[in-house]
Amino acid sequence: MKLTKKQLIERWTPELKDAITQRWESGVIGESPFGLTDEGRHDFRGCNAEVYVEFRNLDLANYDFSYFEFYELKFRNCRLTNWFCEKLKCPIQFWGSTITDSIFLNSDISSSSFGPSLIRCNFIKCKLYDMYSDDSVFEDCLIENCKVQHMPATISYIRTKFVGPLHRFYFCQKIEYCDFTEAQFDDCGFQGGTEI
Repeated sequence: MKLTKKQLIERWTPELKDAITQRWESGVIGESPFGLTDEGRHDFRGCNAEVYVEFRNLDLANYDFSYFEFYELKFRNCRLTNWFCEKLKCPIQFWGSTITDSIFLNSDISSSSFGPSLIRCNFIKCKLYDMYSDDSVFEDCLIENCKVQHMPATISYIRTKFVGPLHRFYFCQKIEYCDFTEAQFDDCGFQGGTEI
């Protein structure tokens, strides 16, 4: 039986949230008290807490952070693989980290940062406002019907597909084998130094 958003949030009792917060503040992500989702991902759906958390030097594969809300998550020098995040609401700082084969769906990850690389990641109907990047590369990715403003010009795109409106989207790095056939440009620009 599929749990509703309300059920996913309510299952996190104050005791469980306190325990997860203390563990995460020590830099250990650990197991979910709810085991795995039907898709085989660690089930952190619905968790929320008023805390800043940072993880360092970890390989983190197969996580579901749907309906998840924190003040901020930081991943420094980590490798994230096969993450699924539906209606995630949280700025995420990926510093020196690689994200592979992951999906962000209907998520608000405004004021987040990515780097150095995203490979085969899909961003569908997400809010991507005021993002930050330090020479990141999006490779074989999809950016579909996202609310995008002020996407940093320091990102390179390789075999990335863009679908829907792009507002204030500036390109200044490498663009290679990308697909813009279903994109709509609004106040965008290919600026000096762009390599196409």
